[in-house]
Amino acid sequence: MADPIDLGNRQLALDPLSSFSVRAPAGSGKTELLTQRILKLLARVQRPEEVLSITFTRKAAAEMRDRLLKALRLAENDQPPESDYQRQTWSLARAVLANDARLDWNLRQNPARLQIKTIDSLCASLTKQLPMQAEFGQQPDIAPDATALYQQAVQRLLEQLESNDLLAEPLGRLLLHLDNDIARAEGLLISMLARRDQWLPLIGSGEQLRQARPILESALAQLVIEELSALQQRLLPFASSLAALADYAAQNLHQDQRESRVRDCLGLSELPAAAPAQLSQWQALAELLLTKEGNWRRSVTVANGFPAGKSSAEKTQMKARKEALFELISLLDQLPGILPRLQRLKLLPTAEYQDNQWQILDALTQVLPNLVAQLWLCFSEQNQVDYAQITASALQSLGSEEQPTDLTLMLDYRISHILVDEFQDTASPQSELLKKLTYGWQNGDGRSLFIVGDGMQSCYGFRDANVGLFLEARRQGIGDIQLRQADLSVNFRSQQQVVAWVNRVFKEAFPAEDDISRGAVSYSDSVAFNPPLPGEAVCLHALIDYPDSLSRAQAEAGRVVELVQQTRHEDPEGSIAILVRNRPHLRAILPALRQAGLSWQATDLDPLATRMWVVDLLSLARALHNPADRIAWLALLRAPWCGLDNADLLLLAGGDSLNSSIWSRIQQLADNNEPDPASHSHSHSEQSVQLSLLSTTGQRLLTRFYRVLSQAWEQRQRRSLRDSVELCWLKLGGAASLDPAQRQDIDKTLRLLEQHDQGGRLEDWQGFERALKKLYAQPAADADSKLQIMTIHKSKGLEFDTVILAGLDRRPPSPDKPLLQWQLRIDNTGQQDLLLAPLSARSQNPEPIYLYLSNEAQERARMESIRLLYVGATRAIKRLHLTANLNSDKEGELKAPNKDSLLSGIWQQVKDDFDLQQAPESLQLQGKTSHLAQLERIACDWQPPQLPDEQLLVDNTPVWDEQEEESNLPEPDWQQSPRLAGTLAHQIFKQLTETGLSEMDESLESHLPIWRIQLQQLGLGNTDLDQALQRVQRLISNTLQDPRGRWILDSNHQQNACELPLSVHNGFKAAHYVIDRTFVDEQDSRWIIDYKTAACPDGETFAQFIQNESERYRRQLTNYAQAFRALEQRTIRTALYFPESQHFEELQLNV
Repeated sequence: MADPIDLGNRQLALDPLSSFSVRAPAGSGKTELLTQRILKLLARVQRPEEVLSITFTRKAAAEMRDRLLKALRLAENDQPPESDYQRQTWSLARAVLANDARLDWNLRQNPARLQIKTIDSLCASLTKQLPMQAEFGQQPDIAPDATALYQQAVQRLLEQLESNDLLAEPLGRLLLHLDNDIARAEGLLISMLARRDQWLPLIGSGEQLRQARPILESALAQLVIEELSALQQRLLPFASSLAALADYAAQNLHQDQRESRVRDCLGLSELPAAAPAQLSQWQALAELLLTKEGNWRRSVTVANGFPAGKSSAEKTQMKARKEALFELISLLDQLPGILPRLQRLKLLPTAEYQDNQWQILDALTQVLPNLVAQLWLCFSEQNQVDYAQITASALQSLGSEEQPTDLTLMLDYRISHILVDEFQDTASPQSELLKKLTYGWQNGDGRSLFIVGDGMQSCYGFRDANVGLFLEARRQGIGDIQLRQADLSVNFRSQQQVVAWVNRVFKEAFPAEDDISRGAVSYSDSVAFNPPLPGEAVCLHALIDYPDSLSRAQAEAGRVVELVQQTRHEDPEGSIAILVRNRPHLRAILPALRQAGLSWQATDLDPLATRMWVVDLLSLARALHNPADRIAWLALLRAPWCGLDNADLLLLAGGDSLNSSIWSRIQQLADNNEPDPASHSHSHSEQSVQLSLLSTTGQRLLTRFYRVLSQAWEQRQRRSLRDSVELCWLKLGGAASLDPAQRQDIDKTLRLLEQHDQGGRLEDWQGFERALKKLYAQPAADADSKLQIMTIHKSKGLEFDTVILAGLDRRPPSPDKPLLQWQLRIDNTGQQDLLLAPLSARSQNPEPIYLYLSNEAQERARMESIRLLYVGATRAIKRLHLTANLNSDKEGELKAPNKDSLLSGIWQQVKDDFDLQQAPESLQLQGKTSHLAQLERIACDWQPPQLPDEQLLVDNTPVWDEQEEESNLPEPDWQQSPRLAGTLAHQIFKQLTETGLSEMDESLESHLPIWRIQLQQLGLGNTDLDQALQRVQRLISNTLQDPRGRWILDSNHQQNACELPLSVHNGFKAAHYVIDRTFVDEQDSRWIIDYKTAACPDGETFAQFIQNESERYRRQLTNYAQAFRALEQRTIRTALYFPESQHFEELQLNV
């Protein structure tokens, strides 16, 4: 097979002595290129830690680590691969193994020495290495969702209206500007805090900015000058004719005394100067050439300065002028990028702030720094920070180029090569971090910087990614490092017809030229490496004139199902992906697939909070939390584990009971009007008399329900929140009708309840619900991995034989207007200018600067949506399908889709290519019909599985006041078998470190009966008992057969301890830890070891599993190590031990 045409650049990019910027379009093999360069560098350095690879996701980091380890394993084979490219990787890996052996790295046994980090983990590690410089001291926790902290900071700020005279005036001015809408102000300020890493470095303390009005207006002037200069350069060949036509129109308008901006061109003989003072003349030229909607003029009238004329000579002259204008417009239309510049010119603001606008900006510059200070106090009190603060503190820990910190100097010695993947998704703070890490680096000094990205795939603007930073780095370099370009162009993924279609469509849809200041990326053609396949490669499917949203969604869902079935028939072994822009776009597709008998695999797609079994569990939690929550109690009584019908519900909740709680009503019915739940000493027959008004089924259901809930109510203050809810749920039969995947959904929810538990109560329901919205349901147990469903963002980096892009006519939700609109603009010299404007009051027209910046934000979003569609289209290997709902006009022509839809970006290129499916004529608008599913119930006589009646603890356990508890054994827990087996294994490990290993060595089998009893005591039912017992036996046996395991459990170590409780105070609050295993070895090193009894899950490589577990528990082990560091100065080493695989993983920590 012929070499790819970009082979030269691929080889060039492996030069270890040079720094590179690589543009790598979709399917070009950038990950393999990164792998090869890392191998090339590892073969040269003295320590593997000299090579730092930075990615943006854990998934990408795990994939990179896995590729490197796989390459090293393959290199152990003396026989090279047949493929030229694979043979090169093999050869590079062989060189690494030789260097590894020479310098005794042991990379295969110590893969943690490979420095492959996400940007977040890198920032966190920097703050740990120099905590005082980062202003942390003891490392705080990272809050996954900091919204509650933002809310607290905003509330504290607003409290200063009454107490802080200095802040009350600007804060009051801001609230007045927002019509004293406190809720709106809170929402806007919270959103500002979430993005403060973008504006805080520019505002600083506020005082500097309040005195910098001339600086901000200078930035506006620079914007105007650059826009006008670029336009002037393009219009220069047409200067004379354009000026003459503008002057002609201005004369006529002046003569007729018509109001028009074109009158500003009166007397114009050449193009205006590219200066802010001439902005009005330039905008007059734009008005001459463009309609109000921003399109080229195709006709003009007297209102535009082109009268028809009265005499024959005048008419001839006027006609000639009009023709000259249209000929000029025709020529201009052929200039790349000229129309968008003219459209932008119409909105270009003046270079001065209006006084009322500056007053609000001045107020914001006083309020926002104080708001950030309040947030920092909240961080300190809660010992929590967000990711933005971790990044900011990492930057602070590195100091400046003029005053580098000790950490910067240390890293300058340790790190020789940095590689950054997906650089097009970099945000300003991350770019600044890279500059600080390379302070003092020079081309040719033996160190190198290697960035890889594809501006055409930049689609994370909502995370503040700025593709302009990638374009600027390619043009200007980073710091003092100039980057050579070694761009890739060959697509190894898609067949030739798919590549050709993508090239044709997106070349026209993308901007004609790069624009760093606006984040505009032009298109670069890809070259297909794979030959074309027979048949149609790309198909577009339009569903026409369906009358309402429901019929439109159902029609498209049906078409998607047909495409899946057709593809499976044509390519049974091929992979299929259904990709959408947003998760709600799947609401009709998922039920349609399910109805067609199709199973699929999906990750982070179906929100946990929408699953009915989770909703029922939350109703139970709310009911136990608040007896007066009528909605929760009514939902609870309709759940499958009770299932009262409407008539019985009406008896409980209607009539005179509207003013009483449902729980008190149940008590009155069940306990003969005695409201105290502790006084339920009536017999079953007495309860039946009170329940006689209910249906027979209702009586049986409510009797069992009441008995369980009354016990739960009595014990609620003796148990944790999770235990109360889970135990009650199990007794009611919540697990009886759930499959394993649904039970995992329940377990996720219970763990979240446990995290938010505050003394057996859930005080912050809003915070809990926000966290729950970020959890997603477990895929079905029978999920088909060949059919995958995800968002386009999730698909990035993946590939599938067939891709179906659905819902292309749908638009995303409209965002709220931000309190402060800003743009960090990179000017022609590479300097960053801040453009800033506050939100106008509701009663005022939009301010020009805010309007311009809002329009720029919308344009950036539009360009990003085109890039997002490009990402989706380039996932396809063999076939690509695009589906959308469209409407037609009276003539039968298709109407353009909504301008914010994905399809809008390529509409002009594909509008004539659709396969049309017309809505049936019989289909008419109908009112919404309700399709209620049959109420699911468990059997009325259902009972939880009974434990064996062995009375294991009755004789030896103190009697507790547990009313109506028949046994002091815990309730059976059907989902906790692996967890309880792990718990018992931990207990056995502790026993072995205290008593020694000899007793267990003699007879492992003799301990099984005891372990069986202990598992029962932990609450495990008979169903999973044997399986859990086998697991415990395997864990203990594996550990005893492993020399490293025996070393860990050896009771002869110094300072030998297991399950060691340790408490420390970090300056904010006390922290309490229990350490699995710790001791001091013969080298006087303190070992901290955490047992991990989990096994490698299916579908995940062992290297990925170990990497994920290491990252998951790195924070925990760091806390343990820092606690010991406060007590002693000896060397501290940490590790995870996996008995299932007999694997020992040491973690390299900086403490």
